[in-house]
Amino acid sequence: MILVLGGTDDGIKVGEFLTKQGHSVMVSASTDYGKSIISNSGLRVFPDPLGISSGDFIDKLNQYNIQAVVDATHPFATFVTKGGFQSCREIGIPFIRFEREAVTLPDPDHSLLRQVDSFQEAADLAQELVLELDDKVFLTIGTNKIDYFTSRISQDKLIVRVLPMESSITNCLCHGLKPDNIVALKGPWSYSLNKELFRSYNTKVLLTKESGESSGLLNKIQAALDLNMNVILIKRPYYPEITTTSNLLELENYLSAKLFN
Repeated sequence: MILVLGGTDDGIKVGEFLTKQGHSVMVSASTDYGKSIISNSGLRVFPDPLGISSGDFIDKLNQYNIQAVVDATHPFATFVTKGGFQSCREIGIPFIRFEREAVTLPDPDHSLLRQVDSFQEAADLAQELVLELDDKVFLTIGTNKIDYFTSRISQDKLIVRVLPMESSITNCLCHGLKPDNIVALKGPWSYSLNKELFRSYNTKVLLTKESGESSGLLNKIQAALDLNMNVILIKRPYYPEITTTSNLLELENYLSAKLFN
């Protein structure tokens, strides 16, 4: 049995591919909504919480006789990636990361585009720009790290775009954001919609993260630059110790070599 750590469209993509190759597969998700999407796709859902935060992940791997783990989580799900890798290394089962392809920026040296290595660095830079421009920041980073920004920037200077899910909206409200500052939309979004939203909310800074081409990143960045907005881009984490691929055939070859040779 192969466990695919999911939570994004990539998890379903990997699960469907491996199933067609003849593997027994389960796909995990952290929300009921995610589990329903997996189930509706015809894939088997991993029924339990992963237990990475509670230290139970190794027990789950043994309980379900997992022989290999494919990490197809979001590029910024660092806790799951690192915790999953460490657990698999402890018990000696293969762990490989399937990562959506990175975006090639058309003009990485654009004067309004700044790339940073962390949420901390992004928050500090955003704070500087808000003070300098006396204007608003449009955040498209989800809500898990929102405290980095609400602790530094006045809530009325933040516009936050999140998934239209109760947990996301509640997290925004708990951090002091008003309903007028929350945009609940499921992406990816077109260039035109991004541009209209930035213009409607009169924001001068876009703060986003390098989530890959499938997330609509280029549309966001181009729309912002065409409006002469400053863009802060958080670079995706790099895991040098983890075998990583963006190619399904390479993934299959790796698993076959580990499981059957």
